[in-house]
Amino acid sequence: MNLTTHVMFGIVIGVVFFGKPELVLLVAIGSMIPDLDREYGLLSEESFRRHQVHRALFHNFVFLGIVYLLNPFHGIGAFLHTF
Repeated sequence: MNLTTHVMFGIVIGVVFFGKPELVLLVAIGSMIPDLDREYGLLSEESFRRHQVHRALFHNFVFLGIVYLLNPFHGIGAFLHTF
């Protein structure tokens, strides 16, 4: 999936389960969080290919738990992203 489909999935789930626009936005933002390192260049393309730390760092339950503790709706979105 790419960033657009992750966000759309977060929006759909947010609308179905929460309905309020501000909560839908929080879930949509949360669904982008695990890919922020890759999509916005926090790691160079060469470093990303060589080390493959992206999935190890940002697609695990420890990271999801930390995000959930910071903001439950972002945590739900990050979980949907990983799911």
